[in-house]
Amino acid sequence: MVLTFDHDGAKGNREGLDLQTLGNSNDICIDNSKQGDNMNSLSKSIVSIIFPICLCVNLTLFAQSRNIEFDSTSWNFVNAKVTDFQGKRAMTGAALLKDVVFTNGIIETDLWVDGSRSYPTIAFRFQSIDEYEHVYVRPHRAGLYDDAIQYAPAFNGQACWQLYYGKGCTAGSDFSPHKWLHLKLVVKDTAAQFFIDDMTKPALDINTLAHGISRGAIGLSTNGSNNYFSNFKLDITDSVELSIKDRSMPVMGNITDWEISKSFSKKIMFQTYPYFYSIYYAGWEKIEAEENGLVNISRYRRLDEKNPQFIWARSYITSDADRIIKVAFAYSDQVKVFLNQMPVYSGDYGYRSRGNAFTGALTLSDTLYLNLRRGLNEIFLFSSDAFGGWGFAFESVPVVPGVRVSDKYPVKLWETAQSDFQPESVLYDSTENMIYYSQFDNTFSRRGGPTGYITKVNMKGEIVNLKWADSLYAPTGMCKYKDKIYVAERKYLTAISVKTGKIIKRYPFPDNVAFPNDVDVDGKGNVYITNSASADDATDIYVFKRNHIESWMKSKELSGLNGILLRRSELIVGNQGKGLLEAIDINTKTIRTIASIGSEVVDGIEMTEKGDYLVSNWYGSLYKVTESGDVVELLNSNGKFNIANFAYISNKKLLLVPNFLGGTLQAYEIEQ
Repeated sequence: MVLTFDHDGAKGNREGLDLQTLGNSNDICIDNSKQGDNMNSLSKSIVSIIFPICLCVNLTLFAQSRNIEFDSTSWNFVNAKVTDFQGKRAMTGAALLKDVVFTNGIIETDLWVDGSRSYPTIAFRFQSIDEYEHVYVRPHRAGLYDDAIQYAPAFNGQACWQLYYGKGCTAGSDFSPHKWLHLKLVVKDTAAQFFIDDMTKPALDINTLAHGISRGAIGLSTNGSNNYFSNFKLDITDSVELSIKDRSMPVMGNITDWEISKSFSKKIMFQTYPYFYSIYYAGWEKIEAEENGLVNISRYRRLDEKNPQFIWARSYITSDADRIIKVAFAYSDQVKVFLNQMPVYSGDYGYRSRGNAFTGALTLSDTLYLNLRRGLNEIFLFSSDAFGGWGFAFESVPVVPGVRVSDKYPVKLWETAQSDFQPESVLYDSTENMIYYSQFDNTFSRRGGPTGYITKVNMKGEIVNLKWADSLYAPTGMCKYKDKIYVAERKYLTAISVKTGKIIKRYPFPDNVAFPNDVDVDGKGNVYITNSASADDATDIYVFKRNHIESWMKSKELSGLNGILLRRSELIVGNQGKGLLEAIDINTKTIRTIASIGSEVVDGIEMTEKGDYLVSNWYGSLYKVTESGDVVELLNSNGKFNIANFAYISNKKLLLVPNFLGGTLQAYEIEQ
């Protein structure tokens, strides 16, 4: 892989190890007749050469220190020649040392540079053209800048020099051109030291090797026609010692619990916070930040330079109060940041994006002031990269915790057979000791009529009647009052007989801007219905009383309501437009916020026997929320199933979860 391209000046120069063309014998030019027919072996690809070596090399081959001449058959060459130069037998170009598996030891060589822009490189623990470690020098920056020497790991074919920068990765040096320099690289386990001429004082302490303890081949590349290597010496041994006193790395971030999505083409780049279905199907993967807080996306996603891509990333942080925090952050190369669905930053930190001398190397140079809400807060990113390493880091002041997780997750008891439709809402009938769940069909208009239904299940999860109530328009929330079950359909609130499952009557909604979703009923039979439509003029809550549906509340503070729970003189609602759990006073209609749930689709709401709330988000998490706004995660499906409008039977401590996209109803025993 040709690693990145020049971040110091003119385009066209590249830095790193050029081994992309290894295997094309037409590109090989070696001024050494002794090599003869050995060139035929170079028609192999880099992968076919490296991996057999890694698997079956005789590890005693270089058990002792020895010089390896470039005239020998120990090398595979790329666009290289071996010649006499400045009194020494030397090589210019790129070369891979054959039959060597290197983990620990000492690599030494002489290097001649003419001072022009170039990147002579030693690659080590080379596993493939995608994965390796390497260190290189920049002769044109020697004596001028503090990055004349650079360590950079490669992941998925990207040399991540922009991500690994500063202490432990880069250093200045004042070596002079037009003379032979002696280089020494000492590698031991997870660290290394690099020397130039002075063999007692390291020019660079590489505090942490990003690949950990790995093993692989060794390669050299002059990365410049006027540079030469000579006098190569290798000592493979575990007996080496390093003199690094300070192994710490600069802190890059303290928000470290992240998920990233699959890669998307920039052709479909979203301009606003994405639709919840898009988020759910984004292929989320939990990743590990580096020890210093850096999130290296290059470890997990391959960059396609010909077809620009982006990914999403998200993290949840907890706040015990509404407050503003300061967050320093770094990113490569472009980013858009959202807090609880609202955009807070968009910028470019790529190579030359802020001037011709701008390298784009990661530093905590940009600042955000995040207006956190009590409870959970979601940081959501769009991130894209051009080259040089794909990643980001966020450091908050003060330090903010992530999601609090219960030490006891619910225990799954049973799961129903899969249905063709989407289980959306669950209702427990204590009189009959039966469970009902609505089967949502959002495509009824294409199917030629109302095709949704309600399924009746016993307490063992056995289906008593698959279509207990049939021919419903995308049924969602349900509640029971006396001998009727009320269910929200797309256009109606419908009363169904508990005894027969037959529709008694449909009550139409008074306007067309309606997506009735969840329902709850008071002691007088008044049914409150949330509206998930997000139009500005939409009613937020309807009420059904005296056999008539009317608008009960409209407010600019409410948007896309979903879950609803009647508690004493308040309606507890999930404001998914803002990711909030809120309470509305039934008498005054004043709104108070209980807690933030981030930007989740706040779906089901139930109450525990201790008076706390159970709140689900549609993506697959269940939270316990106290009146004081503390949020604890009780269940997380990690993207394996949804949690729509669930039910909780407190005296049985039984949680009934409708897996919306999975087509099943699940039962869990939950501890309080």
